[in-house]
Parts: sequence; structure tokens; C-alpha cells
Amino acid sequence: MPLLVGGANPDLLRWGGAHADAVGLSGLGRTLSDGHSHTVSWSPQRVDAHVERVHQGARDAGTGPPVIEALVQRVVVTDDRYAAASLAERPNTPVEDLLAVPYLWIGTADELLEQLHSARHRWGITRWGVREDSLGHAESVIERL
Repeated sequence: MPLLVGGANPDLLRWGGAHADAVGLSGLGRTLSDGHSHTVSWSPQRVDAHVERVHQGARDAGTGPPVIEALVQRVVVTDDRYAAASLAERPNTPVEDLLAVPYLWIGTADELLEQLHSARHRWGITRWGVREDSLGHAESVIERL
């Protein structure tokens, strides 16, 4: 039976690399006091570290790495990705980082497709989960995959 584990906890990512068929990267950190919101630290370097933990777990177990997927937190189809990203309510995060991480799809359909290809090349992400409230916005990208 296939097993998917997901999150950002370093131990979980290593364990998933060793034992799971797929590991999902959520981009979310600790749960905040409201019980629903989470801290985030979205940067390409953080994604590098998360993927490396998954790969390290696989190496330690002597297995090949599992499938890597990412949970897309928000989709915004727009002609002005920089302006939309600057409104993404992530203080202290450079816009360039927001546009590079796999957790936000912001831009034209062509820009989003390029982002997906870049994520596959850099991190090996081959599967995507999109939150229900963003599915309608993601259709223009999904149709072209």
C-alpha cells in the first residue's frame, strides 16, 4: 500500500525519504496559537534543505528517493506577478523568494508552467497538491500540463 507523508519537520522528512513512496512538502512551519495558521519560511534555500533531508533519509536507508510533491498554498493568475507577490502577506520574505518557491503559483499560465518545470529540475517535484480554494485559478495551468 503506497504511503505519503508530508510536512516540514526535519525528522519526518528524513523518515519519509527512508520509508515513504512519496513525500509532500507543505512549506508550513509551526502551528500558531489560533490552531489553524502556520509560520512559513519560504525561500528556495529552505526547499533545497527539505529535499536534501528526504534524499538523506533515502541514502541512509539504501533506497532510491521517493516521489516529491508540493502543496500549493495559493494560486493567483495575473499579468503582474511581482505586484501580486508583494501583496502575498509574507513579511520579511523577498518577492523573488515568493516567486521561486513551489508553494505559490503567481503569474501568467506560461510563467506558472515555467515555475513547475523549474521545480522539477531543481527539486525533483513531480506531483502537486492544490488547495481546494485555488483549484479554479489553477485550471489554466492544469489544462496545459
